[in-house]
Amino acid sequence: MFSIAIPIPHRISVTFILFARKIETVNKLLLTVPVLFVLASCTSRSATEEKKSERIAPATSTDRQTLDLVLRCLNDASSAACSMSAEGSITLGDGNGSQSGHFELKSKRLRSLSDPFRVDSLSMIVTGPFGITGAKFLGAPEEYQFYNAIEGEKYRGKPDPKTLQDMTGMKGLTLESLSDVIYGMAPNEAQLAPGDSAILRSVSEFRHILYIQRVSSGTTEAITLNGRLPSNETDRAKLIIIQYERWNSIIPFESTTLPKPDITISYEGLFDRKDFALPSFIKATSGRTTLEIEYTSADQNPRDLTVKIKMPK
Repeated sequence: MFSIAIPIPHRISVTFILFARKIETVNKLLLTVPVLFVLASCTSRSATEEKKSERIAPATSTDRQTLDLVLRCLNDASSAACSMSAEGSITLGDGNGSQSGHFELKSKRLRSLSDPFRVDSLSMIVTGPFGITGAKFLGAPEEYQFYNAIEGEKYRGKPDPKTLQDMTGMKGLTLESLSDVIYGMAPNEAQLAPGDSAILRSVSEFRHILYIQRVSSGTTEAITLNGRLPSNETDRAKLIIIQYERWNSIIPFESTTLPKPDITISYEGLFDRKDFALPSFIKATSGRTTLEIEYTSADQNPRDLTVKIKMPK
């Protein structure tokens, strides 16, 4: 199963509702607050829910040229999302209730706008009531560090896919997918690898779904887009991702009904569109678990951003 998670052992958790609650409740949210990060829309939440019924209706396939233009549009948007400094609230729900906390993050996704090499570095501090620090996380492709301030425990290691899967039990987890999601993009940046197949279908003039079959992982993805399709190579139409879905199996393109996705990520609202379309609200669902992040402030592509955090020795 693919999900959104930061590479930390299961028993680490972060919750900041009331410190008077039992420590196991505190630990539970402490784990899942970072979980969101290791994984934009102009529509409302109700509109996103209504879209599910539209998905079942027959859709008209577009031509290959339009498909290539859409892929280029998405990858151009990806090249504009270099770095970010932000803060907001994060909420975990498990079917029996929800817990919330506040976070501050710094992220450097690309080396620079002129040199779009992936670096995918992230620092995050999670706080609870009265501004008390509960957890710190620092991650990069070579190493991650995590500090559980409530229990005074420290962890570090290499966040390779095998390690992340062993830690979380979640298949297909990478730090790149983390960076993509918090910037309001689809994991994998809509890039096609050799052997992958894709098709674009339009539900309406401003609602489109890009389906991708990934042979190497045996998965199918659906990226729902809002906006007008580009009409030619010089058309710089802006398409905004409003939902990402993934199935851990190959779904035939001709299917008109689909099973429940293994992971669903919804992007709602538009916090800013200065350099890239940053959603104000992100919600991820996997099974009974839901994770939500809402930005209250964000600085896109800030100059001289340094991703670091002071960890206890």
